[in-house]
Amino acid sequence: MNNGLLIALSVAFLAGNVFIVKRGYAPQKGLHEYSVAGRSTGTLVFLMSFVGRWIPGSVCTVWFILAAERGVYAQYMTVYTVGAIVMLRLFGVPLWRLGKRYNLETQADFIELRYGSAAFKRFFSFVTFIFWFPWVILELKTIGQALTATSNHSVEYNISIIVVTMFVIISCFYGGVRSVNNGAVLQTAVFLAFVCVCVYCLIYKAFGGFFAMYARMAAEAPEVLALDFGRPHRFEWISATLAGALGSIFWPGMFCHIYAARDEDVIRRSSLLAPLLTLPALILTLSLGMGARLIPGLRLSDATSLFRTAELYGNKIVLAMLGVGTTATCMTMCAPMFNVAGVMIAKDLLPALRSPARTDALKSARICTVAVGLVALWLATIDFPNLVSLVMLMYSFIIQASAPILLGLRLRRSNLRGAAAGMAAGLLATLCFSVLPHFAEITNGISAGMAGLAVNVAVHTAVSFLTPARRNADGMFGRADRYLWRR
Repeated sequence: MNNGLLIALSVAFLAGNVFIVKRGYAPQKGLHEYSVAGRSTGTLVFLMSFVGRWIPGSVCTVWFILAAERGVYAQYMTVYTVGAIVMLRLFGVPLWRLGKRYNLETQADFIELRYGSAAFKRFFSFVTFIFWFPWVILELKTIGQALTATSNHSVEYNISIIVVTMFVIISCFYGGVRSVNNGAVLQTAVFLAFVCVCVYCLIYKAFGGFFAMYARMAAEAPEVLALDFGRPHRFEWISATLAGALGSIFWPGMFCHIYAARDEDVIRRSSLLAPLLTLPALILTLSLGMGARLIPGLRLSDATSLFRTAELYGNKIVLAMLGVGTTATCMTMCAPMFNVAGVMIAKDLLPALRSPARTDALKSARICTVAVGLVALWLATIDFPNLVSLVMLMYSFIIQASAPILLGLRLRRSNLRGAAAGMAAGLLATLCFSVLPHFAEITNGISAGMAGLAVNVAVHTAVSFLTPARRNADGMFGRADRYLWRR
C-alpha cells in the first residue's frame, strides 16, 4: 500500500508541476527571458522560489545526521538563514537596480561591469560554477535516498534520480527561469506542508511535543544542547554561521533570482516574509535530529535516519509525504542550478558562444542547461563516499566570491588588480589552510574558508589602494550612490 500511495502522490505532484509550468509559460524570445524572466517575477513567486532555493533537501538527510551527532550546533543553519535574509534585505535592492540599469543577467555580469574585464569575468564565473556544482549532485542523491527509503527500497535508487532529473531538465529547457520559479511555488508549498506537518507529528508521537522533547534532552542528554558538543573549538560555530550566510547569498543562482524580480518592493516584501516560512521548517527538522539521539536502536550515521524515524513513529502516509516533500525541495534547488549554469556557460565561459545575436545565445544556453543536467545526473548515479566533505570544502572556496562583490559595491577605490589579486590569494590560502594538519586547533575553530576570506579582503583592499583606481568607477558608482542605496 505504501508504494502505491507514494507513487500516487508523486504522480499527482509531477502533474501539478506540469500544469503550473504550462499555465505560466511565456515564449523564450531571447536570453533575457530565459535567464531572468524579463524581470517580471512577482512577490509570491519570488518568495516561494527564494525559500525553496534556500532549504536544501539534504536538510532531511545530511543535516539531520549532523543534528544527531553535534546537537544544537547544527542549528547554525537556522541562524545563517536569518543572516542571509538580512543580506538580501541590505544588498538585494542595490543589485536589482544595477541589474535593471545595465541589463545584467548573471553574477559575472556584475563583475565585468564593476571591474571592466571580460577575462576576470570568465575566471570568476568558472570558479563559482566549479565550487557550486557539487551541491546539485548532493541534492540529486538526496532524491534517490528519500524515495528509496520511503518506499522500503521498492523504488530503485537510480531510476528515481533519473525520472525526477529528466523532469527538471525538460522543465528548464521548456520555459527557462520562469518555469523554474513558477514550479517552485508548488514545490516549496508541498515541502513546507508535508515535511513540517510530518516532522511535528513524529516529534509528538516520539516525545509528546516540541518542548517535551527539549525537556527530555536537557534531562537525559544535556550535552546536545551545548555548542561545543563534539568539537570544543571556540569560534567554530560562529565561523560556520558566517560562511553559510556569505556563501549562500552570493551563489550565482541567487543573483539571477534577484535580477528576475519585477521591482524593488518584491525583494523588500520577500525579505520580510521569508523567515516566517524558512525558520519553522529548519527548526523542526533539526530539532528532531537532535532528539533522535534519544530514540533507541536508531542508527544516527545513516543518511535515512529521518525516514527510519518515520517508520518507527509514523505510518505509511507520513512516509509517503516525507518522500514527496523531500523530493520537492530538491527539485527547487536543482532546477535553478541547471538553468543558471547553462546561462553561465553559454554567456560567460564560452566566448565562441557569446554571439551578438541573442537568439544564438538563447539556443546555446538551452543546450548548456541540458548538458549540465545530464552530467549532474550521471555523477549522481556514481558512489562518492566523501561527497558531503567535498560539498563543505567547496563552501569554503565559494565564499571567496563575496569579497569582490561586497567591496565592489561599497569600496569605490576597489579595482581590477585588487579584486584579481584578492581572489587568487583567498583561493590559494583556503586551499593551503584546508590541507594544513590541525588547522582548526590552531585557529580555535575558524574555518579555512573564513581565514582565506580574511586574506582575500586584506589583499584586495591593499592592492586597490596601492594601484590606480579604475577611471570610470566614480562615474558609474559615485553618481549612482544615491540611486543604489536610497531606501
